[in-house]
This record gives sequence, C-alpha cells and structure tokens, in this order.
Amino acid sequence: MAQVIASCYDNGRLNRTPENKEQNSIDDYLFTAMTCKLIGTTKFMKLIVDYGWDHGWVYANDDCKNLEKAWLGRFPALIGSMKIVAGYRPSILETTWTFFSLIFSNKEQDSLALNWAIKIIWKGRNRFIDFALEVYTKRFKKAYPGGMGELLKAYYDNDIWHPDYRFLENDFGDTINE
Repeated sequence: MAQVIASCYDNGRLNRTPENKEQNSIDDYLFTAMTCKLIGTTKFMKLIVDYGWDHGWVYANDDCKNLEKAWLGRFPALIGSMKIVAGYRPSILETTWTFFSLIFSNKEQDSLALNWAIKIIWKGRNRFIDFALEVYTKRFKKAYPGGMGELLKAYYDNDIWHPDYRFLENDFGDTINE
C-alpha cells in the first residue's frame, strides 16, 4: 500500500493517480492519512504536513483550476488528522473543530464516511474526542446498521461484490485497527 501512496505522491501533494495530476480534496488526503496510520507509516504524512505548513495549507496540483478548492486549511479536522498521523500534535482549534464535526455531523454518506476515517485516526486520543466518537458511532449505526460496508454498498450502487464492501461489512471503525 505504501507503494500505491508513493506513486501518487508529488513533492508534498497527492495526485489522483500516478498519471492524473487532477486536484485532490479532503477525502483523498483524509483516507490517505487513515491508510498511512493503518499500515504504520508516517513518512508521507510528515512530508505532506510539512508542505502544508510551508504553503499555507494550499495543495495546488499542476492541473489545479480552482485555488480555493486547493486550500485544505479550511478543514481543521483534516489538518489535525494529518498531523496526528505525521507524528505532530493537533492544535486546540483542530481538536475542538474535530469534536464539533463529530457531534453535529449529519447522516449523509460523505459525512459519515469522512468521520469514519477520523474515528480510526483520533480514537483513544482523549475523553473529549472519544465522547464525540460515541455520538458519531450511534448516528452511523442508526443510518447504516451494516457499518461501513453497507454505506459503501449504497455508494457503489448495491454492488455486493465490490472489495471495499466485502472487507468493511459490519465495520464501524472499532475493529479495523485492532
């Protein structure tokens, strides 16, 4: 998996694919951070976070058509998540923003999926965040009783053979990092 990330890594930024330099956004960076945590590597996230600090959290790829979209600093929970995986401490703002993002998130697929990745990254950091994760998990279980697999099944148009669905069936972010 580290080789896949390396193939999309481009001088502190991520490309959509090795050949496609299209601009990435919060989901791409957050799921890359989660993957780095799960495989136990900080190398890429450290480089990505250092790039962000040096460039005001603007990750403008070569094919960037919208500089506003490239400013990932507008997502404090993402920045805090990337910092954790990179081995840095998230700021109070990033931690507080993550808390409220979890508490007040809605039941839409994107929100639940992004917060699922946040749960894997932030779980066990402190009681404040763990409480918010409990609130989020209850909301997630109510919306998708089959866990992340069920959410992805709906996302992939009920394709029960999609590997993401099969791997994450009945997962709520509690067991994936155990």
